[in-house]
Amino acid sequence: MMIPWLLLLTFLSIGYVPKEGFPEWLQGFVEFNPVSSAVQALRTLSSGGR
Repeated sequence: MMIPWLLLLTFLSIGYVPKEGFPEWLQGFVEFNPVSSAVQALRTLSSGGR
């Protein structure tokens, strides 16, 4: 069973849409979202650390 707040954090992350694609008032939340941090770390690792 998926926890509802985890689903919300997933959709409000940079996993699907770049930060610039979110409304300006929501970008602060997206930037500090732990899912966004994990997605960014995985992207960096998969691109060879660049």
